[in-house]
Parts: sequence; C-alpha cells; structure tokens
Amino acid sequence: MRRFAVTLVFLVLMGTGCLCFRDAYFDLADTDNPERDAAQAMATGDQRFVAYMGIGLVVPGVQNVRRSHVKIISGTNDTMAFERHQVVDEYATRYNRYVLSHLGQKQER
Repeated sequence: MRRFAVTLVFLVLMGTGCLCFRDAYFDLADTDNPERDAAQAMATGDQRFVAYMGIGLVVPGVQNVRRSHVKIISGTNDTMAFERHQVVDEYATRYNRYVLSHLGQKQER
C-alpha cells in the first residue's frame, strides 16, 4: 500500500510539472519579422523571451532568466543543421532585443 501511495504522489507531481510547461513550446513557421511577432505577443500580454535548445537552453541576449519566462522554439536541439541554427539564433536575438527594449519602456512609466 505504501509503495502505491508513493507511486501515486510521484505521478501526480510529474503530471503537474508537465502542465506548467505545456505551452512553453511553439512552432517557428515565419522568421521574416521577429519584431512584429514580439509586438503581437506583447499586445496579448505574453512578455516571455524566445529560447531554443542547443546543448542546453539558449536565450540569446538575456541573462539569468527563469525557464518559465521563455517560450522554446520547437524542433531545436544541439544536432540541428548549422543554417537552421543561424536562422533560429538570429530570430531569437532580434525577438528578445525587442522585448527587452519594450519592457524597459514599460518599467520607466
């Protein structure tokens, strides 16, 4: 009975942990205008930064950010092609630069 209870608690905790990041990933279909994408996200209240997976979590241009404050580009990892890595890194850098600049403006008001 004790083993069952421990297993049940473990599964519940695992399930709630997964729910915390259920919307942390997104598909990157259009890379043409990250600033427009960031503005649209911020207009809906989404102030998260964009990250991608390399050897670890990479959040270009942002230091000391919590994982809950980022959304991760789906399909990224440390084995993606060099060209794809460049596109993803450029997109995330520009997106994050836009978010940082506008968060600063909001805080100054």
